[in-house]
Amino acid sequence: MPITRPGATRRRRILASVLGGISFGAVFICAAPSLAGVVGAHLIVRNQLVPAQAIIVLAGGYPIREREAAAVYREGLAPRIILVREWLDEQKSAAGNYEPYWQSRHNLLVRLGVPPGAITIADQSACMTADELEIAAATLEETGRPVILVTSKYHTRRVGLLWHQIEGDRV
Repeated sequence: MPITRPGATRRRRILASVLGGISFGAVFICAAPSLAGVVGAHLIVRNQLVPAQAIIVLAGGYPIREREAAAVYREGLAPRIILVREWLDEQKSAAGNYEPYWQSRHNLLVRLGVPPGAITIADQSACMTADELEIAAATLEETGRPVILVTSKYHTRRVGLLWHQIEGDRV
């Protein structure tokens, strides 16, 4: 019968657990890009752009979304761009010298070639995407005509579903 030192069995279990964890981590790291690609592909929806009554640019992702919106505008797919104010802007503006986020976004769109008169700033402010979409929908002049929603690629499915709940098929 072999003689074992006290605690040797415990150390072996700990070593086996650590090695098992490292092995699992290595497999996970190797598989993660594949899994991320599958999940990411499900989140991204690519719709064919058609002429629309407006381009709604959701907040966040500055300046990428604004650049995309300006490019779509310059293609002539919609006559105006809608931005929604953020509730946090109101809090910061009231506190002192602060340029609101919507103003920075507006200024960038103008620098990118969108005429100031083609940019509509909604009167209300939003604190989440669903609010932002509802406010933008209320800003639209016509019902039944499509809009172009500009957001991050990985938000396209969620934003499309939210828009469909608010406005039906106008996207």
